[in-house]
Amino acid sequence: MTRYHADFPAVGLRLSPGSTADIGAQLLEGTLDGAFIAGPVPHSRWYTVDAFHGSLVLATDKPLQALPSADELFELLFRAFAPGCHYRHRVESLFDHLGLYGGRIFEFGSNEGILGCVAAAMGYALLPKTVVEAQRSGFAVYFFDLPSDVGHVVTRFAAMCRAGWSPALVAFERSVRCAGFESALPAASA
Repeated sequence: MTRYHADFPAVGLRLSPGSTADIGAQLLEGTLDGAFIAGPVPHSRWYTVDAFHGSLVLATDKPLQALPSADELFELLFRAFAPGCHYRHRVESLFDHLGLYGGRIFEFGSNEGILGCVAAAMGYALLPKTVVEAQRSGFAVYFFDLPSDVGHVVTRFAAMCRAGWSPALVAFERSVRCAGFESALPAASA
Protein backbone atom coordinates (compact mmCIF):
# COMPACT_ATOMS: atom_id res chain seq x y z
CA MET A 1 0.00 0.00 0.00
CA THR A 2 2.95 2.30 0.61
CA ARG A 3 4.05 2.01 -3.00
CA TYR A 4 0.50 2.42 -4.29
CA HIS A 5 0.00 5.57 -2.22
CA ALA A 6 3.32 6.96 -3.47
CA ASP A 7 2.36 6.24 -7.10
CA PHE A 8 -1.21 7.53 -6.72
CA PRO A 9 -1.21 10.18 -3.97
CA ALA A 10 -4.52 11.69 -5.11
CA VAL A 11 -6.42 8.44 -4.50
CA GLY A 12 -7.93 8.25 -1.04
CA LEU A 13 -7.67 4.89 0.68
CA ARG A 14 -10.04 4.10 3.51
CA LEU A 15 -8.97 1.26 5.77
CA SER A 16 -11.73 -0.22 7.90
CA PRO A 17 -11.10 -3.27 10.08
CA GLY A 18 -13.87 -5.79 10.50
CA SER A 19 -14.74 -9.45 10.48
CA THR A 20 -14.54 -11.47 7.30
CA ALA A 21 -18.34 -11.72 7.30
CA ASP A 22 -18.90 -7.98 7.77
CA ILE A 23 -16.36 -6.98 5.15
CA GLY A 24 -17.76 -9.56 2.74
CA ALA A 25 -21.27 -8.16 3.20
CA GLN A 26 -19.99 -4.65 2.45
CA LEU A 27 -18.34 -5.91 -0.74
CA LEU A 28 -21.59 -7.53 -1.85
CA GLU A 29 -23.55 -4.34 -1.06
CA GLY A 30 -21.08 -2.31 -3.11
CA THR A 31 -20.03 -0.05 -0.23
CA LEU A 32 -16.42 -1.24 -0.62
CA ASP A 33 -14.45 -1.43 -3.85
CA GLY A 34 -12.11 -4.09 -2.49
CA ALA A 35 -11.04 -5.71 0.73
CA PHE A 36 -8.43 -7.93 2.30
CA ILE A 37 -10.13 -11.11 3.47
CA ALA A 38 -8.52 -13.81 5.62
CA GLY A 39 -9.30 -17.42 4.81
CA PRO A 40 -11.43 -18.92 2.09
CA VAL A 41 -13.32 -16.49 -0.09
CA PRO A 42 -17.03 -17.15 0.42
CA HIS A 43 -18.33 -15.93 -2.95
CA SER A 44 -17.46 -17.29 -6.37
CA ARG A 45 -18.46 -13.95 -7.95
CA TRP A 46 -15.45 -12.26 -6.41
CA TYR A 47 -12.17 -11.72 -8.14
CA THR A 48 -9.33 -12.57 -5.74
CA VAL A 49 -5.57 -12.44 -5.62
CA ASP A 50 -3.41 -13.86 -2.83
CA ALA A 51 -1.87 -10.99 -0.90
CA PHE A 52 -0.31 -12.41 2.27
CA HIS A 53 0.48 -15.84 3.64
CA GLY A 54 0.94 -16.09 7.37
CA SER A 55 0.69 -18.30 10.41
CA LEU A 56 -1.70 -18.38 13.31
CA VAL A 57 -0.14 -19.21 16.66
CA LEU A 58 -1.50 -20.20 20.04
CA ALA A 59 -0.91 -17.13 22.23
CA THR A 60 -0.28 -18.10 25.87
CA ASP A 61 0.79 -16.59 29.19
CA LYS A 62 3.73 -19.02 29.55
CA PRO A 63 6.08 -20.88 27.22
CA LEU A 64 4.78 -24.24 25.97
CA GLN A 65 6.81 -27.21 24.78
CA ALA A 66 3.82 -28.89 23.14
CA LEU A 67 0.25 -28.17 22.15
CA PRO A 68 -1.94 -28.66 25.23
CA SER A 69 -4.07 -31.79 25.29
CA ALA A 70 -7.72 -31.70 24.28
CA ASP A 71 -8.69 -31.93 27.97
CA GLU A 72 -6.43 -28.99 28.86
CA LEU A 73 -7.79 -26.89 26.01
CA PHE A 74 -11.36 -27.72 27.00
CA GLU A 75 -10.74 -26.28 30.48
CA LEU A 76 -9.42 -23.00 29.07
CA LEU A 77 -11.36 -19.97 27.98
CA PHE A 78 -10.35 -18.83 24.51
CA ARG A 79 -10.33 -15.14 23.63
CA ALA A 80 -11.42 -14.27 20.10
CA PHE A 81 -13.26 -11.79 17.94
CA ALA A 82 -17.02 -12.05 17.31
CA PRO A 83 -18.60 -14.67 15.04
CA GLY A 84 -17.83 -13.96 11.40
CA CYS A 85 -14.09 -13.56 12.04
CA HIS A 86 -11.94 -16.13 10.25
CA TYR A 87 -9.58 -16.44 13.23
CA ARG A 88 -12.51 -17.25 15.53
CA HIS A 89 -13.64 -19.81 12.97
CA ARG A 90 -10.18 -21.38 13.27
CA VAL A 91 -10.63 -21.68 17.07
CA GLU A 92 -14.00 -23.37 16.48
CA SER A 93 -12.41 -25.67 13.86
CA LEU A 94 -9.65 -26.59 16.32
CA PHE A 95 -12.31 -27.48 18.89
CA ASP A 96 -14.13 -29.62 16.31
CA HIS A 97 -10.89 -31.31 15.23
CA LEU A 98 -10.13 -32.24 18.85
CA GLY A 99 -13.71 -33.29 19.58
CA LEU A 100 -14.21 -30.41 22.01
CA TYR A 101 -17.90 -29.70 21.79
CA GLY A 102 -18.85 -26.79 23.99
CA GLY A 103 -15.41 -25.15 24.03
CA ARG A 104 -15.67 -21.71 25.59
CA ILE A 105 -14.93 -18.51 23.67
CA PHE A 106 -15.11 -15.04 25.17
CA GLU A 107 -15.39 -12.21 22.64
CA PHE A 108 -13.25 -9.10 22.39
CA GLY A 109 -13.09 -6.34 19.80
CA SER A 110 -9.33 -5.75 19.69
CA ASN A 111 -6.04 -7.60 19.57
CA GLU A 112 -4.93 -5.60 22.60
CA GLY A 113 -7.92 -6.75 24.67
CA ILE A 114 -7.34 -10.34 23.67
CA LEU A 115 -3.60 -10.21 24.41
CA GLY A 116 -4.17 -8.42 27.73
CA CYS A 117 -6.37 -11.30 28.87
CA VAL A 118 -3.87 -13.88 27.63
CA ALA A 119 -1.06 -12.10 29.51
CA ALA A 120 -3.21 -12.12 32.67
CA ALA A 121 -3.58 -15.93 32.40
CA MET A 122 -7.27 -15.61 31.51
CA GLY A 123 -7.12 -17.98 28.55
CA TYR A 124 -5.48 -18.54 25.20
CA ALA A 125 -6.01 -17.12 21.73
CA LEU A 126 -5.29 -17.96 18.10
CA LEU A 127 -3.83 -14.89 16.44
CA PRO A 128 -1.50 -14.12 13.54
CA LYS A 129 2.12 -14.64 14.54
CA THR A 130 2.99 -11.16 13.25
CA VAL A 131 0.41 -9.59 15.60
CA VAL A 132 1.69 -11.47 18.65
CA GLU A 133 5.33 -10.70 17.81
CA ALA A 134 4.56 -7.00 17.29
CA GLN A 135 2.70 -6.76 20.62
CA ARG A 136 5.12 -8.76 22.81
CA SER A 137 6.85 -5.64 24.09
CA GLY A 138 3.56 -4.45 25.60
CA PHE A 139 2.25 -7.80 26.82
CA ALA A 140 3.96 -10.67 28.61
CA VAL A 141 2.78 -13.27 26.11
CA TYR A 142 4.33 -16.27 24.46
CA PHE A 143 3.26 -18.26 21.46
CA PHE A 144 3.27 -21.81 20.26
CA ASP A 145 3.59 -22.44 16.52
CA LEU A 146 0.70 -24.52 15.24
CA PRO A 147 0.97 -27.22 12.59
CA SER A 148 0.56 -25.70 9.14
CA ASP A 149 -2.76 -27.49 8.51
CA VAL A 150 -4.16 -25.54 11.47
CA GLY A 151 -2.03 -22.40 11.46
CA HIS A 152 -1.48 -21.48 7.82
CA VAL A 153 -3.74 -18.65 6.67
CA VAL A 154 -4.01 -16.84 3.36
CA THR A 155 -5.23 -13.26 3.17
CA ARG A 156 -6.59 -12.32 -0.23
CA PHE A 157 -7.49 -9.07 -1.89
CA ALA A 158 -11.08 -9.47 -3.07
CA ALA A 159 -13.31 -7.31 -5.24
CA MET A 160 -16.42 -7.82 -7.30
CA CYS A 161 -15.87 -9.02 -10.88
CA ARG A 162 -13.44 -6.89 -12.85
CA ALA A 163 -16.03 -5.39 -15.18
CA GLY A 164 -16.53 -1.77 -14.21
CA TRP A 165 -13.41 -1.38 -12.09
CA SER A 166 -12.10 2.15 -11.80
CA PRO A 167 -8.55 2.84 -13.02
CA ALA A 168 -7.55 3.32 -9.36
CA LEU A 169 -8.84 -0.16 -8.42
CA VAL A 170 -7.09 -1.73 -11.42
CA ALA A 171 -3.83 -0.09 -10.30
CA PHE A 172 -4.35 -1.19 -6.69
CA GLU A 173 -4.94 -4.81 -7.70
CA ARG A 174 -1.84 -4.67 -9.88
CA SER A 175 0.21 -3.32 -6.96
CA VAL A 176 -0.98 -6.20 -4.75
CA ARG A 177 -0.16 -8.73 -7.48
CA CYS A 178 3.25 -7.20 -8.18
CA ALA A 179 4.27 -6.91 -4.53
CA GLY A 180 5.83 -10.36 -4.77
CA PHE A 181 3.60 -12.18 -2.31
CA GLU A 182 2.38 -14.60 -4.95
CA SER A 183 5.78 -15.54 -6.35
CA ALA A 184 6.31 -18.49 -4.00
CA LEU A 185 2.65 -19.31 -3.54
CA PRO A 186 -0.26 -20.84 -5.43
CA ALA A 187 -1.64 -18.84 -8.33
CA ALA A 188 -4.48 -16.44 -7.67
CA SER A 189 -7.99 -17.44 -8.52
CA ALA A 190 -9.91 -15.51 -11.12
